[in-house]
Amino acid sequence: MKIEIPFSNGTVCGVLIKLNSDAPLPQPHEDGGTVAQNLVLMALAVVQQEFYAITGEAVVPLVSH
Repeated sequence: MKIEIPFSNGTVCGVLIKLNSDAPLPQPHEDGGTVAQNLVLMALAVVQQEFYAITGEAVVPLVSH
């Protein structure tokens, strides 16, 4: 998992979270995934909640899989 916070003129303009995995992620509403993938997806949910709490804006995923 890689988290980058780009800055523009000293302000946060977004968050990029990139998940690389050799195993494919399960499709939505499908069980499965590796332990590492599941932990990263849980961490992503926490990052989304914290981002919203701080900025008041929802994280908009560019790519879900």
